[in-house]
Amino acid sequence: MASIILENEILEYALGFQKRRDFISMVCGAEYQETRKCNRSGRLVADANFYEKLMTKLLTHGKIGDKVGNTSVGCCAEVNAANDIYIQYNIALNEIALSKAYRPKSMQIKEKCAICKSVFY
Repeated sequence: MASIILENEILEYALGFQKRRDFISMVCGAEYQETRKCNRSGRLVADANFYEKLMTKLLTHGKIGDKVGNTSVGCCAEVNAANDIYIQYNIALNEIALSKAYRPKSMQIKEKCAICKSVFY
């Protein structure tokens, strides 16, 4: 479970996109110990910058960038935020806590996609 600090940070991050009317799909935060990162969906991490354990798990769902159901493999805000932490620490995938995921346009909290549930939980 994410800390109150991370939940507040991701809420502010989402509100920032809303205020700028930059209506990206989703934002989410990740944390490990005292390290917290917020990120957005839609960005593909270059293969060379992907944490190896994360990429291996994602590839079980298809190629990075491939559309699977309503999402694209490796493009979720959860993946982008978590990868920012994984590249700093050599830890297991389930050691990261994820915040709620927000849709900045409506500030609606969205459930994690099937791929993220498989990878992180």
